[in-house]
Amino acid sequence: MEFNQLNFYFIFVYQPLRPVIMKTKVFFLLVAVLTLWSCSEDDPPPLLLRAVNADFFFDATSTSAVQNPDGTYTITGTGDRGKITIILNDIALGYKQFNGDGIVIYESANGVVYTTLSNPNASFTGSMVMETTGATISGRFKFTGYNGQNPLEFRQGEFNNIAVGAPDPSDSED
Repeated sequence: MEFNQLNFYFIFVYQPLRPVIMKTKVFFLLVAVLTLWSCSEDDPPPLLLRAVNADFFFDATSTSAVQNPDGTYTITGTGDRGKITIILNDIALGYKQFNGDGIVIYESANGVVYTTLSNPNASFTGSMVMETTGATISGRFKFTGYNGQNPLEFRQGEFNNIAVGAPDPSDSED
């Protein structure tokens, strides 16, 4: 093949491939950008139980809700900062007072216990608004727990879509 023939071959054969190659590169670049962009904002895991204190956030890493044999309900959230246990007479929708319709117990990570039952002079120690949907329970709450005369206030808290199950048979008293 002579130089002129090679030049002719290069111009007429290679030139039609150039737009196809460029379109392919642009297509793959667009696919890569859209793939990375759509995965950049992953949804965080749902927060099941959180309470806010003046000094810290309580975030539960595990939660449970059970109906006890006596008809009461126990909602528990355990996390790095301790454990919150809410015991309610019923889970009917509406407003609750923790010194009448139930109690709340907060046990800190170092074992100090605060409860809404520790101060008999407190006429109002907490409130809760609840919603039930099928086999899950959600609600908002606030309470002041006492350890002797030392108060610990949780200004607000909430739990979302905690599955309500039967009590664990290993937890029953013999």
